[in-house]
Amino acid sequence: MPNTPVQAAAEGLPSIHRRRLLIGLAAASATTASLAVPDVAEPATIEDPAERAKHVAKQLAQAMKELNPDRDYEVRFTEDNSFVYILPSRKPQLPVYDGPNFYEVELPNGKRPILWLERHGYKTAPGHYYTGAHRWGNRFETSPRRFSEKQLRFIRKVENFGRA
Repeated sequence: MPNTPVQAAAEGLPSIHRRRLLIGLAAASATTASLAVPDVAEPATIEDPAERAKHVAKQLAQAMKELNPDRDYEVRFTEDNSFVYILPSRKPQLPVYDGPNFYEVELPNGKRPILWLERHGYKTAPGHYYTGAHRWGNRFETSPRRFSEKQLRFIRKVENFGRA
Protein backbone atom coordinates (compact mmCIF):
# COMPACT_ATOMS: atom_id res chain seq x y z
CA MET A 1 0.00 0.00 0.00
CA PRO A 2 1.58 3.29 -1.06
CA ASN A 3 1.95 6.05 1.55
CA THR A 4 0.49 8.94 -0.44
CA PRO A 5 -1.68 11.69 1.06
CA VAL A 6 -5.34 11.43 0.22
CA GLN A 7 -7.84 14.31 0.37
CA ALA A 8 -10.33 12.18 2.37
CA ALA A 9 -7.88 12.01 5.29
CA ALA A 10 -8.76 15.63 6.26
CA GLU A 11 -5.39 16.99 5.19
CA GLY A 12 -7.09 19.84 3.39
CA LEU A 13 -8.77 21.07 6.60
CA PRO A 14 -7.07 23.52 8.95
CA SER A 15 -5.46 22.05 12.00
CA ILE A 16 -7.79 22.08 15.00
CA HIS A 17 -6.21 22.82 18.36
CA ARG A 18 -7.89 22.83 21.75
CA ARG A 19 -7.61 26.61 22.05
CA ARG A 20 -9.18 27.21 18.64
CA LEU A 21 -12.02 24.80 19.50
CA LEU A 22 -12.75 26.60 22.81
CA ILE A 23 -12.76 30.00 21.10
CA GLY A 24 -15.20 28.71 18.49
CA LEU A 25 -17.52 27.24 21.11
CA ALA A 26 -17.48 30.47 23.12
CA ALA A 27 -18.33 32.52 20.04
CA ALA A 28 -21.16 30.16 19.08
CA SER A 29 -22.68 30.22 22.58
CA ALA A 30 -22.47 34.03 22.74
CA THR A 31 -24.30 34.25 19.42
CA THR A 32 -26.95 31.82 20.63
CA ALA A 33 -27.39 33.74 23.90
CA SER A 34 -27.83 37.02 22.05
CA LEU A 35 -30.48 35.43 19.83
CA ALA A 36 -32.37 34.02 22.82
CA VAL A 37 -32.94 37.41 24.50
CA PRO A 38 -36.55 38.54 23.96
CA ASP A 39 -37.15 41.78 22.14
CA VAL A 40 -38.30 44.01 25.04
CA ALA A 41 -38.25 47.77 25.21
CA GLU A 42 -35.31 48.95 27.28
CA PRO A 43 -36.14 51.34 30.12
CA ALA A 44 -33.58 53.79 28.77
CA THR A 45 -35.57 54.18 25.52
CA ILE A 46 -38.78 55.19 27.32
CA GLU A 47 -38.91 58.97 27.56
CA ASP A 48 -41.51 59.51 30.32
CA PRO A 49 -39.99 58.81 33.77
CA ALA A 50 -43.32 57.58 35.17
CA GLU A 51 -43.74 55.10 32.31
CA ARG A 52 -40.12 53.98 32.73
CA ALA A 53 -40.75 53.36 36.46
CA LYS A 54 -43.91 51.38 35.67
CA HIS A 55 -41.99 49.29 33.14
CA VAL A 56 -39.22 48.48 35.63
CA ALA A 57 -41.77 47.70 38.37
CA LYS A 58 -43.57 45.26 36.06
CA GLN A 59 -40.25 43.56 35.28
CA LEU A 60 -39.56 43.26 39.00
CA ALA A 61 -43.01 41.75 39.58
CA GLN A 62 -42.33 39.21 36.82
CA ALA A 63 -38.98 38.32 38.43
CA MET A 64 -40.72 37.84 41.78
CA LYS A 65 -43.26 35.56 40.06
CA GLU A 66 -40.37 33.46 38.72
CA LEU A 67 -38.97 33.16 42.25
CA ASN A 68 -42.36 32.21 43.74
CA PRO A 69 -44.41 30.57 40.97
CA ASP A 70 -47.36 29.80 43.24
CA ARG A 71 -48.10 33.48 43.89
CA ASP A 72 -49.05 36.40 41.66
CA TYR A 73 -47.67 39.91 42.15
CA GLU A 74 -49.46 43.18 41.56
CA VAL A 75 -47.85 46.57 40.90
CA ARG A 76 -49.46 49.62 42.51
CA PHE A 77 -48.38 53.24 42.40
CA THR A 78 -49.55 56.06 44.64
CA GLU A 79 -51.54 58.85 43.00
CA ASP A 80 -48.58 61.23 42.96
CA ASN A 81 -46.17 58.45 41.77
CA SER A 82 -44.00 58.90 44.84
CA PHE A 83 -44.19 55.23 45.93
CA VAL A 84 -44.50 51.92 44.14
CA TYR A 85 -45.78 48.78 45.81
CA ILE A 86 -45.25 45.28 44.51
CA LEU A 87 -47.78 43.22 46.42
CA PRO A 88 -48.09 39.43 46.47
CA SER A 89 -51.45 37.77 46.20
CA ARG A 90 -53.04 36.65 49.42
CA LYS A 91 -51.82 33.41 50.91
CA PRO A 92 -54.27 30.54 50.80
CA GLN A 93 -56.38 30.44 53.91
CA LEU A 94 -55.28 27.88 56.50
CA PRO A 95 -57.70 25.04 57.16
CA VAL A 96 -59.90 25.05 60.22
CA TYR A 97 -61.02 22.17 62.37
CA ASP A 98 -63.70 20.21 60.53
CA GLY A 99 -64.53 17.33 62.84
CA PRO A 100 -62.38 14.47 64.15
CA ASN A 101 -59.74 13.60 61.58
CA PHE A 102 -56.01 13.68 60.89
CA TYR A 103 -54.50 17.17 60.75
CA GLU A 104 -50.98 18.38 60.17
CA VAL A 105 -50.42 20.98 62.89
CA GLU A 106 -47.57 23.20 63.96
CA LEU A 107 -46.70 23.05 67.64
CA PRO A 108 -45.03 25.87 69.64
CA ASN A 109 -41.65 24.09 69.41
CA GLY A 110 -41.81 24.25 65.59
CA LYS A 111 -42.51 20.57 64.96
CA ARG A 112 -45.24 19.66 62.48
CA PRO A 113 -46.70 16.24 63.33
CA ILE A 114 -49.77 14.65 61.80
CA LEU A 115 -52.15 13.98 64.67
CA TRP A 116 -55.63 12.56 65.12
CA LEU A 117 -57.46 15.53 66.65
CA GLU A 118 -60.76 15.71 68.46
CA ARG A 119 -62.29 18.86 69.89
CA HIS A 120 -63.88 18.91 73.33
CA GLY A 121 -65.77 21.64 75.14
CA TYR A 122 -64.84 22.70 78.65
CA LYS A 123 -67.44 21.62 81.19
CA THR A 124 -67.09 24.62 83.51
CA ALA A 125 -65.91 27.43 81.20
CA PRO A 126 -66.68 28.59 77.66
CA GLY A 127 -64.34 27.49 74.90
CA HIS A 128 -62.79 24.24 73.83
CA TYR A 129 -59.57 22.24 73.77
CA TYR A 130 -58.17 19.52 71.52
CA THR A 131 -56.85 16.04 72.23
CA GLY A 132 -54.36 14.74 69.75
CA ALA A 133 -52.41 11.53 69.34
CA HIS A 134 -50.49 9.61 66.73
CA ARG A 135 -52.83 6.94 65.42
CA TRP A 136 -52.46 4.23 62.81
CA GLY A 137 -55.38 2.11 61.78
CA ASN A 138 -57.74 1.79 64.72
CA ARG A 139 -55.17 2.03 67.49
CA PHE A 140 -53.24 4.90 69.06
CA GLU A 141 -49.45 4.84 68.82
CA THR A 142 -49.12 7.39 71.66
CA SER A 143 -51.36 8.36 74.52
CA PRO A 144 -53.64 11.32 73.73
CA ARG A 145 -52.28 14.74 74.65
CA ARG A 146 -54.32 17.80 75.52
CA PHE A 147 -53.76 21.04 73.55
CA SER A 148 -55.26 24.47 74.00
CA GLU A 149 -56.39 26.35 70.92
CA LYS A 150 -53.36 28.67 71.15
CA GLN A 151 -50.92 25.76 71.06
CA LEU A 152 -51.97 24.50 67.63
CA ARG A 153 -51.74 26.05 64.20
CA PHE A 154 -53.54 24.00 61.57
CA ILE A 155 -51.51 23.42 58.41
CA ARG A 156 -53.69 21.01 56.46
CA LYS A 157 -56.29 18.30 56.84
CA VAL A 158 -54.96 14.86 55.88
CA GLU A 159 -57.66 12.49 54.62
CA ASN A 160 -57.28 8.74 55.35
CA PHE A 161 -53.77 9.12 56.74
CA GLY A 162 -53.85 6.19 59.13
CA ARG A 163 -56.33 4.09 57.16
CA ALA A 164 -59.02 5.08 59.65
